[in-house]
Amino acid sequence: MEAVGKHLGIPRKELEQLESHGPHGIGELAVRIKEWRNVAAHYDGRTISKEQADDLDAFFRLLAQYVFVLPGVLRRARAKIETEVETSVDGIH
Repeated sequence: MEAVGKHLGIPRKELEQLESHGPHGIGELAVRIKEWRNVAAHYDGRTISKEQADDLDAFFRLLAQYVFVLPGVLRRARAKIETEVETSVDGIH
C-alpha cells in the first residue's frame, strides 16, 4: 500500500487521499486493505478469516491493476483509436 501511495504522490498514512485519484470508494478500499493487512501481519488478538484473506488478496490485486496496469492499457487503446480510419473509394478497399 505504501508503494501505491508513493507512486501517486500520496503522503504516508493518508491513503484516503487515493479517493481523488480514482472512482468513488477506492480510498476507503485502500485504507481497509491496509487495516486488514496489519491485523494479518501483526498479531494483536484479532484474526481474519480465510475468506477475508482471499478478499484482501483480490482487493489488493484490483487496486494494483487500477493504479499500475490500467493506465498503460488505456494509453495503448487511446493510441489505437487515434489512428486514422482508412478511406475507400465507393466502399471498396
